[in-house]
Amino acid sequence: MYSKNQIKIYCSEDDKGQTATPLLEKKPKFAPLYHVILWDDNTHTYEYVIKLLMSLFRMTFEKAYQHTLEVDKKGRTICITTHLEKAELKQEQISNFGPDILMQNSKGPMSATIEPAN
Repeated sequence: MYSKNQIKIYCSEDDKGQTATPLLEKKPKFAPLYHVILWDDNTHTYEYVIKLLMSLFRMTFEKAYQHTLEVDKKGRTICITTHLEKAELKQEQISNFGPDILMQNSKGPMSATIEPAN
């Protein structure tokens, strides 16, 4: 059991120097998580998608290939689940990745969206 003096070590103080609620009793707050979703289209090759995933998400070739198969077969894949600021950064990086130079009809990057993770 803690004495009153020991608890003060674990307490925060308000701006008047008064002891506030013990920090041990506070539950940690976590930022909500978001999925970055890559959407399928017919203007990007497997090579492009694999390169994008390996470059932007530091995936191994094998993992990037699995995500590429998923986006091709299911129409979408979740690239990463993270806090909102990083999700927005990753979405922006995908949109800046540019067109697939191996496809003549590729006019721009793949599409990516952000949605809350449940």
